[in-house]
Amino acid sequence: MKKISFLLLIILLIGCTPSQNDIKLKLLEVNKEIKSYNFNLESNITLTTTISGKTIRLSSETYANGEVDRVNKKLFFNAKVSSNTLGKIQELHSTNFIIDDYIYTQVASQWVKIKINQSLWDQQDKLSQVLSFMLSGSITQLGDETIDGITYSVVELNPSKELIENYAKSEQTEILNKIAKYQMEVTDFTTMVWVNKKTFVVEKALTSMQLKISAENPVNPSQKQELIASVVTLFSIADIDKEIDITLSPDAINALDLQSVQDNAQKWAIDKTEATLKDHCTFTKTEELTCTKKWIVSLNSIEYNLSANTSLSIPKSTGMLAAFVDPEYDFPSDPEEMKKMIQDPNDPGRLHVFLAYLNIGQIEINRNASNNAVKSMFNVTAAVNESSTS
Repeated sequence: MKKISFLLLIILLIGCTPSQNDIKLKLLEVNKEIKSYNFNLESNITLTTTISGKTIRLSSETYANGEVDRVNKKLFFNAKVSSNTLGKIQELHSTNFIIDDYIYTQVASQWVKIKINQSLWDQQDKLSQVLSFMLSGSITQLGDETIDGITYSVVELNPSKELIENYAKSEQTEILNKIAKYQMEVTDFTTMVWVNKKTFVVEKALTSMQLKISAENPVNPSQKQELIASVVTLFSIADIDKEIDITLSPDAINALDLQSVQDNAQKWAIDKTEATLKDHCTFTKTEELTCTKKWIVSLNSIEYNLSANTSLSIPKSTGMLAAFVDPEYDFPSDPEEMKKMIQDPNDPGRLHVFLAYLNIGQIEINRNASNNAVKSMFNVTAAVNESSTS
């Protein structure tokens, strides 16, 4: 507080007006030093599209309140998410903690946890998010506004394009996740903050964003469906730098670790594929490969069509890494989607394309595929798609 008063005194004495950059630097200096605060958040997302001449609206509303300990990177909040998807209304309540680099969430009676990084922490610490907007671009003063007897300076933030795009991705909700394939473009973005003129603290922020989304048409997948999305988020803070004690709920101590669940699912998918190979494929000392189903086998850039229950002789292949692709599986037609499928061990399609070493008496799955090997699998699956459509 003394620093701010001293700054204002200097400005008055020398008779000059601070530049926008000076104000931005002072805002960053003051607000980054905030140690704790309570917050309220309201977010509204609306998607509008037209299908067969009929306007369709999807909406999602989020309400949250809690407290943040920025020094110890701890956070607590309660949230309610209400969504309206084609007339189906769902409401979800949750209790959430961030402690020791884990986010804990209770939905119904189940507690789950997952490890977070600095980027995810910054998304939850909304004040840090606002400051990142401020740091990456310029600011514009819009005037003053008095609320409940307190005078605020209303300031518009103009963040970088990259930061806006990252913010748009972080605001994806269950509504967008239900759309299988889409491309997103930010068409309009505005962020305003209300700065307490006495303390220089950003006490409120309003972010409004418009998106154009091109998605796969559910009726005709070959056509694109255009959706317009509106995202409005209001964030306010209070009780700044008051002492708070965020302690994990005793019920959350034994929370289910989602990363462990995902790792186990990945191991299960690999083990299942490995068992399938051992049960249905053999590789002999005479370098003959036999399987009980059809495969396209790629080895040293040469593709072999392996018929069911027919031996295929592959000279000098012992110990070599081969790509196995199921010619009867319907792989994604989009190259980028195919790459994602190949690199995601949890995708069901990964049971139909894999890498394996041809060892005498057994075939061993390669659990750590190199980029070149993944590229080899991608090329073979692309060839399978081309042959199936010709």
